This record gives sequence, structure tokens and C-alpha cells, in this order.
Amino acid sequence: MPLHPVMESTLDELLTRWRYHESLRSQRAPVPVLARSRRSLDQIRTEAQRLRQVLYPNGSEMESVAVAAHCDTLDTMVFFQYHEARPGRNGIEYPCPCGETVG
Repeated sequence: MPLHPVMESTLDELLTRWRYHESLRSQRAPVPVLARSRRSLDQIRTEAQRLRQVLYPNGSEMESVAVAAHCDTLDTMVFFQYHEARPGRNGIEYPCPCGETVG
């Protein structure tokens, strides 16, 4: 099964940032430069993990799914876990990776 284009581009960006960070480490870059690079790497890693959970939840994550909905922007099903619930104007809402809310 091919990856969703958003997941694929996120993984590409993760790999790019990881390679950049490793390059800085091998060049013994100054600590402030390494810290900025690490924050950037951690940010995309967190985004990739969330996207994977929303698009491709594993077995135990599927047990925690509160809402499954079709995202028109991503043109695919997305799966939201209970812990992602946020109070919204119309009750409980879930943040979608596309930037919209579902609820």
C-alpha cells in the first residue's frame, strides 16, 4: 500500500533534517547550532508520529480511536484518539493534520 502523499513528504522532511543534524554533529558544530537543529528534528519527528497515528493507527491505537472521519482536504480516512479531544464551539472537536477540526 503506497503512503499518503502528506505522510511521504513528512518522512522526506524528517530524513532531510536528520541528515542535516548528523552532518552538523560530524562537523562538531557549535552547541547552539546543534540545539536549533535538534529542535527542528524533534518537531518534524513529532509531526510524523502524529500523522502516522492519524492515518495509519496500529492495533493498540485503533482500540483508542474515538472518531474516524473522512478528511476532504487529505482525501482519506483519519482516526482520532480520545486523548486528542478538545472542547469546541459545537462540543468535542479533534484537530486534523490538515488544519481543520472534526467534531
